[in-house]
Amino acid sequence: MKKIILITILQIFIFQLIAQTDNFSIVIENNNTDTVLVAKLNNFRANGIQKQLELDSISPDTLIASAEKYLGTPHCMGGDSKKCIDCSGLLLASFRDINVNTPHGSEAMAHYGEIIPTQDSLQRGDLVFFVKTYSTKKVITHSGIYLGEGKFIHTSSSKGVIVSNLFYSKYWQDHFIFGTRIF
Repeated sequence: MKKIILITILQIFIFQLIAQTDNFSIVIENNNTDTVLVAKLNNFRANGIQKQLELDSISPDTLIASAEKYLGTPHCMGGDSKKCIDCSGLLLASFRDINVNTPHGSEAMAHYGEIIPTQDSLQRGDLVFFVKTYSTKKVITHSGIYLGEGKFIHTSSSKGVIVSNLFYSKYWQDHFIFGTRIF
């Protein structure tokens, strides 16, 4: 009996691993014409994907309410407070305010949660990640929190913390790489 349970648990683990890999494979396939980006994505995956956050009883609405407190906060690189904030600082501060520890950095944060490879699969509370929004060696250059109905909250370098529309902006559509579902 114990052997059967162990085999079943192993089968479930393998199935989940394959499903996770398949979602990231879709991300790579969606970008396969950009060999530099694909190389960066493969390096990103090698550092581990779909890690878990300890969220206990936190809901997407709690996270979003925390982020919305920063609306209008001006932008500054490396900031993570009401004084000034950048995109990953918005994620860090929003989670910190609800007592969840996360790394500071869009790329570091993108390693957490189930990979959501397409915009049309996003749900309220998913994290959204973007590439090529500025020049850097990192693959993930921008992040935000999906609000639903095509909108996400993030930090604009010129306008501070704002809500933008992912579906109606060619810029954000072109730079979207994937989302992650942390809830």
